Amino acid sequence: MQSSYRRRPYAPFILVDVIIATSLFAILLAVMFGIFLRYSQANQFLKTQRLDCEKLLVVQSKLQNIFDRYQDKMDKEHYFYIEESKSGGSPSLIFTFDNGIDVDPQFSGDRLGKLYVASDALRFAYWPRGKNLDTIPVNMREEILLKEVTSLQIELFARAQPQVESKKNEKEEQKVIEGRWLTKWPMEYKRYPSLVKLTCRRTSGKDILFWFFLPIETGPIFYPKTGTV
Repeated sequence: MQSSYRRRPYAPFILVDVIIATSLFAILLAVMFGIFLRYSQANQFLKTQRLDCEKLLVVQSKLQNIFDRYQDKMDKEHYFYIEESKSGGSPSLIFTFDNGIDVDPQFSGDRLGKLYVASDALRFAYWPRGKNLDTIPVNMREEILLKEVTSLQIELFARAQPQVESKKNEKEEQKVIEGRWLTKWPMEYKRYPSLVKLTCRRTSGKDILFWFFLPIETGPIFYPKTGTV
């Protein structure tokens, strides 16, 4: 007994089928390539931003460590002031800090430091023992903190505190100096700020802000009479 079922032969692919399949495959590849390209660009952008953030965190940590060891003394060997640039460039911050124990004894103890911008980079340099601002020794130490910096703006916050003035009758009068941000802090200003704000202008035109707290020197705390607690 022969079966009446007959296998139908497969119809061959025609040119239209091949063209349609090729077009769909090309569209799928284009979509997948676009997704992969955007993913690669986003990954590279995040990697660059992460590296920049790590660099900024290192700068913040280094400078905060230095400012934590500034010396709140006012004499001929201890300074804290803003030096204006004679060539019209960015100002510099000059201050004395405790460098601790160093391999080279000339750089141990209280040292004179300078924070400034030169050759499109934020730099910190400090002098060896026995040298002052009028001399630039050959063995002066200098470190590049951040590259691609074109300018620097320095602002210091003068906290509210009493200013004592002596009179002929030897009585003391206290005058309140209101807290404010100052961009000029000359050497003759015999006091220390409580906050330091640095604005670094990058070569890309973007501003980077750094904030630093300075330890408050020992002494009485003055509370202005502006309300009750």
